[in-house]
Amino acid sequence: MRKFSRIKTISKSYYRRATAFIKRRPMPSFFIVLGLLLAVLIIGNLLQFKAEEKAPAPVTKTVRVYDTGDGTKATFQASIEKSGVIQVVAQAPGIVSSINVKEGDAVGQGTQLVALASNYQGGNAASVQRQIAQAQYDNVVDTFGIQKELIGNQRDVATSSAVISEQQSEQMKSPNEKLNTYTTLLRDLQHETTLEQLAVQDKGLDLSKEVSQLQLNLAAISESAMYPASPFVGKVERVYVHIGQVVSPGTPIATVTSAETTTTAVLQVPQRIAQMLLVGQTSTLMIGGKKVSLAPYYVSTQATDGQLYSVFYDIPEQYQKDLSDGDHISVIVPIDESTTVANDPLIPIDAVYQTQESAFVLVVENGKAVTRTVTLGNITGSYVDVLSGLKSSDKVIIDRSVIAGDKIKVASQQ
Repeated sequence: MRKFSRIKTISKSYYRRATAFIKRRPMPSFFIVLGLLLAVLIIGNLLQFKAEEKAPAPVTKTVRVYDTGDGTKATFQASIEKSGVIQVVAQAPGIVSSINVKEGDAVGQGTQLVALASNYQGGNAASVQRQIAQAQYDNVVDTFGIQKELIGNQRDVATSSAVISEQQSEQMKSPNEKLNTYTTLLRDLQHETTLEQLAVQDKGLDLSKEVSQLQLNLAAISESAMYPASPFVGKVERVYVHIGQVVSPGTPIATVTSAETTTTAVLQVPQRIAQMLLVGQTSTLMIGGKKVSLAPYYVSTQATDGQLYSVFYDIPEQYQKDLSDGDHISVIVPIDESTTVANDPLIPIDAVYQTQESAFVLVVENGKAVTRTVTLGNITGSYVDVLSGLKSSDKVIIDRSVIAGDKIKVASQQ
């Protein structure tokens, strides 16, 4: 506290002395203050100049480029189609009552994977319907021979009755010839009618047996939907359901893998690319982080998906484990150089900047990004034709974080 009071006393003493000096010598005091301000300004400018001298050098940006001189290749996406790997799904609604396999089990064609029921007690309406149809068919089969025999007997009775009737008519002929004629016609009509009725019954019996067989088959199909089975010899990769689970048509039941699988990469490209692809030359497929060189085994000559053409590649067995049905992979395909580089080079459409008046790209020139105005043609997938504005030696900058004038370095190509 005493120290604080002492400092306060000293400060008041300096203040009184300064005030007295200013009053006695106002002009020198003014120039002293002016000099101090000038000194502050000079020191500030010197510090700013030194800060400017230490400003960082321009940053060199590492960029990816597309070399129009190497325009014989373009990258597209291919879809994977894998056969021999089947996801068995529920074909009828029900409740899972039992699971007959587990992951890793070997199964044969028709091996029952799970059983579905209509209720939680295990009742199965489809099985009951199949049993009813079976009983009806068995009854038809058991009585079929007897009914056929009865129809044959009735046919024989009708024929015998007609013969007897004719003999009786001969013995009891009336003097009236007309009456005799009508009697004969009536007898013949009755005989023919009886035979035709028996023929209809015979055909109806055959039809009844056939329909009964079809109804049994239909009931058996409905029943089999309650017992999903493996479509081929293979191995259970995964079971998706649990006992008591309610499933509906389309619910995944299990995945089964065949011992023999094939994997195909299908590339969909426009007509121009399909025509330029050279069958026999290899393309580069990116599989599991690896570059795999493969030649397409077929390029369609007609559009297969809208206006797109299909290019097919067989995936070697050692790479199939890295791919699943429905996956997509990058494919770098060779393109005929004579139609792309010399005339209209293809460049990635992501490298193009467009305004209302024009389109331009950034190219590498003397270590800097330089603007080139271009005229665009048709778009082909993720590529676009450049009709003018580029040379075959240009390296088009793909990265969009660059502006004209930036100092750049080209990233090494993988």
